[in-house]
Amino acid sequence: MKWVWRELSKRQGDDYLHRVKALPKRLARPATGAEWQTAGMVFLFSQAIEIMRAELSRPVLTASRKEAETARDVWAARAISLRSLARTLGEAAAEYIPPDYPDPDRVEAFQHLNSAQMRTLEDAAEILEEFAQVEDEAASEFPDRDRRNASKRRVTGELLKLCRVIFGKDLAGCVAIIASILFKSKISRGTIRSWHRIPANKTP
Repeated sequence: MKWVWRELSKRQGDDYLHRVKALPKRLARPATGAEWQTAGMVFLFSQAIEIMRAELSRPVLTASRKEAETARDVWAARAISLRSLARTLGEAAAEYIPPDYPDPDRVEAFQHLNSAQMRTLEDAAEILEEFAQVEDEAASEFPDRDRRNASKRRVTGELLKLCRVIFGKDLAGCVAIIASILFKSKISRGTIRSWHRIPANKTP
């Protein structure tokens, strides 16, 4: 992180090259510009850790776009089957009991049981549809050609957003170094630009 600290501490004339522009209101503004800049850098580092912690706590359902799409389709198909079975039960019950059945109490008990079974199937179908929705959202987060880097893309995307808020810039170079440390894997500035479609001529 030393390189990042030095980069964010660079001066340009009487000001900082990457001056802190905004911080949460809950953080009282320090008395001097140097303290304000330091507060911004500390906030960036602390939030980077929180972003990584949130990423590590994400429920891992699938590992690739193809797996996510397959799981989505399976859950959706099972939900459809359960709803179809519930409708079948309702239709069968209507045909099974003649309107002039001599014991109304038994008819009422059967109808109550049948309704409960239908509700159970509908509730199960709703849960499976929620699973399908989760997998559909997961599939959308994977690139078309998955290279097992979706986690890195998500984290670096959040870091870029954070830098834009604090410093008003993408700071792809700083994001690359922070992400390399978080993932213990080399991630270049060019990779960050490519993943998030940052023009090569955009600085820094």
